[in-house]
Amino acid sequence: MNNWPDSLIRELAERRVVIFLGAGISKSALGSLPTWVNLINTLSCNLNTKTEKDLVKKLTRRGLLLDAAQIISDGINFPDLSAELVRIFKVKPPHSEIYKDILSLDAKVVITTNYDQFIEKISIILQIVILHTVYLINLVQIYLIT
Repeated sequence: MNNWPDSLIRELAERRVVIFLGAGISKSALGSLPTWVNLINTLSCNLNTKTEKDLVKKLTRRGLLLDAAQIISDGINFPDLSAELVRIFKVKPPHSEIYKDILSLDAKVVITTNYDQFIEKISIILQIVILHTVYLINLVQIYLIT
C-alpha cells in the first residue's frame, strides 16, 4: 500500500495533477520493447553515412543518448523515421495493471513522450474517453481526458 502525502491526494481529487509517462512505464509493462540504447542502435542503421553511424556508437557508449538521438533525428528524413518508429512500437498493449491504475487516478492531463500508444489503446479498452490529443513535433503527446 502506498503512503501518499495528503496534499498529493487532494490535488489528485481536484484534478490538478499532470501525469507524465516516460519510457520506464512502457518498458516495465512490456519487457520486449527496446531500451533507449537498443532503439538508438536500431535506428542508427538507417543513417546514410558511416561517419554518422560511428558518431552515434561513440555517443551511445559515452551515455550521451540524447545527443545520439539528435544525430538520428537530423540524419533520417522524418517520414522514414516515423515509419520505423511505428514499425518498432506497433505492438498490442500489454495486460498491465499500471495503465489501468494511472487512468483510474482520473487526471485531467496525461503527458507522454512514448511512441507505443499503450495509454490510448488501453483507454479505449477501459472505455475512458480521451477528449483531445495534442502532438508536439511528434515527440510529446498530451491527452486531455474527460
